Amino acid sequence: MSDWELKGAQSMKVIDNEALAEAFAKHVAACGSCNVLCGVHVAFESWFRLELAHTLFTELEGNVSFDYSYKGTRNKADPLFELNDHRVVFELKSFVSGADANKFAKFPNQLDLVKTAVAEGSVAQGIAFCTFIGYTNERLNGLQKELFAAPWKTTGLRSFLVNKPLRFVLAGIEAA
Repeated sequence: MSDWELKGAQSMKVIDNEALAEAFAKHVAACGSCNVLCGVHVAFESWFRLELAHTLFTELEGNVSFDYSYKGTRNKADPLFELNDHRVVFELKSFVSGADANKFAKFPNQLDLVKTAVAEGSVAQGIAFCTFIGYTNERLNGLQKELFAAPWKTTGLRSFLVNKPLRFVLAGIEAA
């Protein structure tokens, strides 16, 4: 089990977002397809979902499920991570400049599902993972503020590879 895995949140343990972002960036950068993936204006959300699940499973040795439905809905998380009776729900979204109108319309509703699940105690923590390509730094800063207002806490924008334009951010919300 990795030493970055969990941090205390009163009596509940949750994933450390900064450490997860660092470990995930390292994992993705080591993948053979990373040079292509991080340089083309295409959304690879399913690929990131798989690699995130791999990182969670191998680094934290917990259980990863793609079958978690939010209470009272048919909407599923992507994925749910469980370790020692603590559950963390993830929502992923890959944004590509000029092709995202529907995503920007739907993603806030997905984030609301995460916030509700945390507030109701269904999960200990919610984490949103977003990738962005084709956006100016000014637009990226605006998107972060728009999507992840308080109580969300973000890691800040990061790159997988220094010489490639794909950027990502993790934003988390925890039970009070």
